[in-house]
Amino acid sequence: MIIKSAILKSYIVFLVIKLSVEAQNQCAEGCQTCLNSNNQNTCTKCLEGFELDLKNNLCIYTKCSNNLFFDQRQNNSNILDSRCVAICSAFSYRNQQSNLCQSKLKCSIQKKTQQYLKDNTSTKDFFIYQDNYYIIQKEDQLSMYNRNDLNLIKNMKLQARDLQVFNVNSSIFVIGSDNLISIWDIKNGSRISKTFINMISVNSLTKMDSIDNRYVLAINIYTEKESEFQIFYDLAHQSFALSNSIKINTTVLQDNCIQQ
Repeated sequence: MIIKSAILKSYIVFLVIKLSVEAQNQCAEGCQTCLNSNNQNTCTKCLEGFELDLKNNLCIYTKCSNNLFFDQRQNNSNILDSRCVAICSAFSYRNQQSNLCQSKLKCSIQKKTQQYLKDNTSTKDFFIYQDNYYIIQKEDQLSMYNRNDLNLIKNMKLQARDLQVFNVNSSIFVIGSDNLISIWDIKNGSRISKTFINMISVNSLTKMDSIDNRYVLAINIYTEKESEFQIFYDLAHQSFALSNSIKINTTVLQDNCIQQ
């Protein structure tokens, strides 16, 4: 089946993303002690759980299993919540050299904006929508800003049954209770929803991503080694399209890739 083959190939790519490493102008993350010489910081001792790589001047986290990355984040109570994950949290990417989820937000330009951006509530995501808007996702709402002047256009409250919101290729998908999935046109405020009976169970822990910029899939990670995913939307035709679900054992998949 063509779709199933594309899923398997894309899933491997999804787990093994190549990331370029920027020149380090500060102590490597996970470094406990570093020395400065000729404006270059060199790590000499890493924190507990990290192993020092002198050649590349970085600390490698060693406590996670294969294909998992160490993610340090703060919860809503500002308490540090650290864990090994397959998919990093918003605002971070998977660094395969250090086995860490690292911040990808680096501002080169700062602009003054309205007070609406300044509040104490937790921000879950920040992304560009349809090239013209900034979207800030909070726990209970999305806020749309003009990219040119940063003026607030509108706030959009989530519905009572909404569990998660995802931005996939500038399309907004909402996971609701009872296996309800909606595509949300936040510019016009309309939703198209569908309840899937034969789909894998989607909930507040489910992740979403696109493959080949063509299909959107839901991903459930059950253990460090076992996960399951299923296509539910065709981006090219802008329509719901449910495939068979596929369970993946990452250990078996990794062995097969090495043998090939």
